[in-house]
Amino acid sequence: AARLQESVALHESLAALPPEQRAVLEGVYLRSLTLRETAEELSIPLGTAKSRVRLALANLRKQLADKGHAHA
Repeated sequence: AARLQESVALHESLAALPPEQRAVLEGVYLRSLTLRETAEELSIPLGTAKSRVRLALANLRKQLADKGHAHA
C-alpha cells in the first residue's frame, strides 16, 4: 500500500511540474535520452536543459516532502 501511495504521489508531482521542466525529465529519465539529445529534441541549449533538470528535481523533492515522503 505504501509503495502505491508513493507511486501516486510521484505521478501527481510530475504532473504538477511546469511543462518545460517535465519535458526535460521525461526525455532524460523516462526515455533514457542524454541531456544533449533531450536539449536537441526540445530545441533548447544544453545549459538550459541542465538547469531545467536541476529545477525539476528540486521541485519534485519539495513536493514529495510536502506530501510526507521524507526520503524523496
